[in-house]
Amino acid sequence: MIEKRGKNVKTVAGTKYVPCEQCGENVLVSDTATRALCDLCIVKRNLNNYGWPQGTQLQTPEEVVPKPRGWHLMSVFVDDLGNVYHKGVIQPELEGTLPSTPFENKPKEKVKRQFRQSKKDKEREMLDKIWKEKTEMKKMDNARTVSVKQKRVKRKGG
Repeated sequence: MIEKRGKNVKTVAGTKYVPCEQCGENVLVSDTATRALCDLCIVKRNLNNYGWPQGTQLQTPEEVVPKPRGWHLMSVFVDDLGNVYHKGVIQPELEGTLPSTPFENKPKEKVKRQFRQSKKDKEREMLDKIWKEKTEMKKMDNARTVSVKQKRVKRKGG
């Protein structure tokens, strides 16, 4: 149960949350606290004020090479950079000796949920078609019964 106390202060199951002053994310605080900063805002503030510590190096992200599904199960696979893998284990002594392995990115197979949804859609279409046919048949039957009744009335009255 969420209770609101004062301005933007929330209490959930006896714990107090206050929004961060800079980004607005809820921060868990003690009962006496009235303002708070989240951990990310504190780190950003410290980096802006003091910079990175001496001797630290920023990690550069490694270049991602696209690989087909099941590449680690192939007996030999060579990626675009020339790295040779034997059953998923890189072989540095063979690097650059073989041409890259050709592959096509196949679309992922449908998940069960998607398969069920498409099946339901097909069933709905079939049901709609059946309902349309039934309503047309009823209209035709109504038209026949009306014409038959009119003929009977003409015979009796005529």
